[in-house]
Amino acid sequence: MGVLSARRGATTAALLALLLPACSDGTDPERVPPVPAFVFVSDAEDGTPSLYRWRDGTVTRLTSSGAADVEPHSAAGKLVFTTLRHGDPELYVADLDGGMQRRLTTNAAIDAEPALHPAGQLVLFVSNRSGTPRIWLTDADGAEATPLPTGSASFVPEHAPAWSPSGDRIAFTSSRTGTSQVYVVVPGTGGNAVQLTSESGGAFDPAWLPGGATILYVAAAGTPRLRSVDVATRAAHDVAADARGLGEPSCGAAVCLATAGPYGDAGDVLAVLPNRPSSVPRQVVTRAGDDRQPAVLVP
Repeated sequence: MGVLSARRGATTAALLALLLPACSDGTDPERVPPVPAFVFVSDAEDGTPSLYRWRDGTVTRLTSSGAADVEPHSAAGKLVFTTLRHGDPELYVADLDGGMQRRLTTNAAIDAEPALHPAGQLVLFVSNRSGTPRIWLTDADGAEATPLPTGSASFVPEHAPAWSPSGDRIAFTSSRTGTSQVYVVVPGTGGNAVQLTSESGGAFDPAWLPGGATILYVAAAGTPRLRSVDVATRAAHDVAADARGLGEPSCGAAVCLATAGPYGDAGDVLAVLPNRPSSVPRQVVTRAGDDRQPAVLVP
């Protein structure tokens, strides 16, 4: 539970310099936004996936349960994550510093991929309680878990739920057309979700940009890369790429984070400027272990 000494010397100014794009678009360096504080998963210290916080270049370990703690998400001053400390995937909620950890689910099925409502009172998650991974909804105390109606047959897998910034819509992925694509549904009414993407190799890991008009996601044809889609028009374009592949995006006010090498065992956390076409990702966390699944902390 200590600060990683290798990151003590990093400064915000140095990271801002790293974020400068390798292009001549006339951007004023002083206007490049700083990287927001975030939590991520790493096995760099003892080989066990645990939660760490990055803030202004300093990395601090938040969990040391002895079992895998993964898939963090933050909203309303809280942190939710998946843990294997009980032998099967269950959900926990905690403070932003990892304190006051409390179990949310107790079920023999797999409960994973949690996402907090922006106001903090509801949690989306993925569970195979019905036999197939589907989107479920529960109160923030873990009570009254119910499946979310999305308009597809119950045997169609669903993953990666994400609340819109205002909490009025939910993005997720579904393979109802044969390939994983990003959909949006209104949680109060459920019903038929609207398909936003049509990627030949599939679309994964949706993350809303501030304002709720655009969603960042992973396109998997060839080397995985980041693309964005306009929720109203469904127009999509490339945002960023890396030779190792990019995945697991999470967005703050002006900077998004992603994992380079998200499907291997040596991931790094990179920062991307989502509103700049073909943004060049810049390293934020690079260590010998597998650093992945970044989630911007929301106070």
